[in-house]
Amino acid sequence: MESALRAARPLFYTACGQRVDMAATRWVEKMLLDAPWPTSDNAATYERKRMHRTGLMAAMIAGVALGGCGGLGKPFSDMLGNSMLGKSPTAASFVGEANPLTIDIPVAAPTSEQPVTLGAAVDRTRVVPGQSILLVVRCKTADPWYIYAAEGKDDIGVPTRLELQLPAGMTQQAAWQLPAAKPKQTPLGQVGTYANDFRFLVPLLVSPQATPGKREVQCVFHFQACSDSTCLSPASHKLVIPLTVEPGKT
Repeated sequence: MESALRAARPLFYTACGQRVDMAATRWVEKMLLDAPWPTSDNAATYERKRMHRTGLMAAMIAGVALGGCGGLGKPFSDMLGNSMLGKSPTAASFVGEANPLTIDIPVAAPTSEQPVTLGAAVDRTRVVPGQSILLVVRCKTADPWYIYAAEGKDDIGVPTRLELQLPAGMTQQAAWQLPAAKPKQTPLGQVGTYANDFRFLVPLLVSPQATPGKREVQCVFHFQACSDSTCLSPASHKLVIPLTVEPGKT
C-alpha cells in the first residue's frame, strides 16, 4: 500500500500544473495509510473489499486532480498521464468507461434571468450489488454571476452545500470532491467562489446485499447566486438520477 501511495503522490501535489490544497493531500494520505485492510475474510470477500478500497483511492485521486484543474475539460487520461491510476484496470472499472470530466451531463445555458443551471449523472446507470459508481454534479453560471464556495465563510453569503438523499442499499464512500474555489474580494472581505462551468463528484457504493430493481439517487443543491452588483435569495434545486440494480452473479 505504501508503494502505491508513493507512486500516486505526484498527483496529490500537482494537477494540471497547479499546486493543490495541502490539507486535502494530507487527508488523502491519511485515508490510504490508516484505513484497515481485511485480514480474516474468505478469498472472495477479501478481493471485493480490496477492489472497493482501490476504487476509493481512485476517486480521491480523481477528485484532487479535478479540483486542481478547476473544470478545464481536459481528458482525464491526459491529466493523469502515466500515473498508477491511468494504468489500473480496477480504477478504470470504478469510474466506468467515461471519466469525471467528460461524463455527458446536459445543462441548459444560464441566462441573466436564470444565472445558475444544474445537471447530474452517474458514470453507469445499470449496476450490480457490490459495485461502485461515480456521481457527478455539473453547474454553470452566466457571466458575471458566481456562487459561494462550499467551504467558504457563512458570514459572507451562503456557502454551496450538496445534500445526498440515497436509496436503501446505497452509501456514500468518501467526501464530496469540490472544484477549485476562486478568491473574490468583497466589501465584507475575501470569499471563495465558483463560476463558469464546474463539477462536483462523489463515489457511491451499492451494497452487496442490494435487491434488484429501479432506484433514484437524489441530490439537493443549495446555493446563493451573486454578481458584483446584486445577490439573489438563497435557492435549492433537487437533482434526480435514475439507475437500475441488476441481479448479481451467483
